[in-house]
Amino acid sequence: MIDINKIRIASPCSVPWETMTGDERTRLCSQCSLNVYNIADMSVEEITGLISNSSGRKCFRLMRRADGTVITKDCPVGVRSYRKRIGKTAAAAFGTILGLFTVGYGQQNMPQGRETIIAKRITLNGNGVIKGVVTDSNGAVIPAVKIELYQERRKKPLKTSSDKNGVYQFVGLPVGKFTLRFKIDHFKKTVMENISITGSDIKTIDVIMEIGGVEVLLGVVADMPMVNTTSGAIERVISSEVIKNLPLN
Repeated sequence: MIDINKIRIASPCSVPWETMTGDERTRLCSQCSLNVYNIADMSVEEITGLISNSSGRKCFRLMRRADGTVITKDCPVGVRSYRKRIGKTAAAAFGTILGLFTVGYGQQNMPQGRETIIAKRITLNGNGVIKGVVTDSNGAVIPAVKIELYQERRKKPLKTSSDKNGVYQFVGLPVGKFTLRFKIDHFKKTVMENISITGSDIKTIDVIMEIGGVEVLLGVVADMPMVNTTSGAIERVISSEVIKNLPLN
């Protein structure tokens, strides 16, 4: 078994990822004629198989968080888990949520075969609405973003979170000026100020959050230690090229 978080780039590559040809998963580096595999777009099982079952040099593009962990496709907080494009599904879900105005929590029956959405109503005895969708810089929606809404005359903020489609809303807002704050791990905090509600306004505030605290590395990876889960011993797979280059005493 391979510990993905222990992957090291032994020979960094100077060729920008954006200039390579291919897709988001694999691109060809013109400088060394090697395929570069984007770990953030691969599952742990796929990465392990690639490292274990292939010989020769392997070039990876990886994104490592400040805590040392590597982002993969199946990571719960990975960038690829947010790669869900905004489309008709998000628009339909948001239209459903707008109809859920009840005390505390509201629920509306959906047509058979579609998920029933439950939304929380936040009311300040007004008629204004602030709504929107939270995405990353690639256009992928971000769920579970913690969102706080501050009104200029109120000390405590109203709080909510974006749903699985990145959608959020605050309803029943009175006349006044508001500030929105967005926060989630591995993204930079985002603040939207001077949002004015003058009556029955419906303000759409879509937000793009930038990735923060993530180091992007690209290059040939070092040999990975293999962990035997049955014996607890640590083994290293050494390629024939390395054995051939060993010094003879």
